[in-house]
Amino acid sequence: MKVYSPSEIAELLDIKQATLRKYSIMLEEHGYKISRNSQNHRYYQDEDVITLRRVIDGKNSGVTLEEAI
Repeated sequence: MKVYSPSEIAELLDIKQATLRKYSIMLEEHGYKISRNSQNHRYYQDEDVITLRRVIDGKNSGVTLEEAI
């Protein structure tokens, strides 16, 4: 299983790191678990990439960010 840093995910999804942070916080507020390292920094796995792509696709298709989350 590949592990991605926030900067790798932001580049992969073509979003800013601040946007990734915002989406991650919103997902976590809705119960989605994003892994963290010993310094409490988020790291992402393949399943997180899929989830974030769905959020971005939903937002781009006209629903609100809250609905996409």
